[in-house]
Amino acid sequence: MEYKRCSFCIPGLGALTGYYQPGQLNPARWTALIAGVVYGYKKYYRLRDLEIEVRKKEAEEKKLQDAIKLREQNRKTRQEMLNIAGEVGVPIPPNFDEIYKPE
Repeated sequence: MEYKRCSFCIPGLGALTGYYQPGQLNPARWTALIAGVVYGYKKYYRLRDLEIEVRKKEAEEKKLQDAIKLREQNRKTRQEMLNIAGEVGVPIPPNFDEIYKPE
């Protein structure tokens, strides 16, 4: 039977280097492949859990930022309405502060 030389021979590995029969499984390659798949599987789920936590925190922060932006926009709108009313000469209704509460 004809033997072929191992394609990744590394000096000093003993039984893992040398010759093998054609069609024979190479345990070192399969072991490395399976170890890599298991490592990737574990790392993926660990990082996925961390990313879920980060996204939850970002969603909470976004709600707070949106509330701050809305409050600022309402304040600016109220001030613009008062300025326009003063420039045009339209009297400000008595219940204006109840409808557009200053913050």
